[in-house]
Amino acid sequence: MEQKPFFAFSRLLQNDAHIHKFDPKMWNDLTYFDVLTGSKPTFDVDIKKLRQKFLRLQQVAHPDTFAKASDTEKGLADVLSSWINKGYSTLRNPLSRAKYLLKLEGHEITEAQKLNDPTLIMEVLEQREEVESCKSEEQLEAIRKYNSEKINETLDQLSKAFNDKDYQQAHDLTIQLQYWDNIQEAINNWSG
Repeated sequence: MEQKPFFAFSRLLQNDAHIHKFDPKMWNDLTYFDVLTGSKPTFDVDIKKLRQKFLRLQQVAHPDTFAKASDTEKGLADVLSSWINKGYSTLRNPLSRAKYLLKLEGHEITEAQKLNDPTLIMEVLEQREEVESCKSEEQLEAIRKYNSEKINETLDQLSKAFNDKDYQQAHDLTIQLQYWDNIQEAINNWSG
């Protein structure tokens, strides 16, 4: 009976002495969710558990653990550790997690895709202008609070869309979240 890749991967990570037997081709069938959450792909991830699993995996797979190993084992540990890092980075961030989920479901977002919601676009442009013309920390704090509310509102809607398997809605909301995240970045980079 053929083993599912996740179980072979799990066994590998439980016993680092067998890392040299690990075949990277097994990753083709694995998702970051398989390895880092042990569950089906979902938008709702327990970030604390995700971090704990990430740290446990890195204890086993980090290249420093293989300092005295063969070059092949070191190289494999490096690839494995990088893959785990990328997975953790993807799943801990709601925007990258949403994009990843959409990609898994065949609804990948491209750079050129924009929303066709003129009201939202106008609101985003106005918020961006407010950040750029902001004169004080107090003004910026009000913008930050409003933007955080918009992000949280969008995250709640995204959770529902993914739970309902409404991938078109999740797609549109992910683009919307991207707009709000860009404003958050502008807020974080503001220098009055």
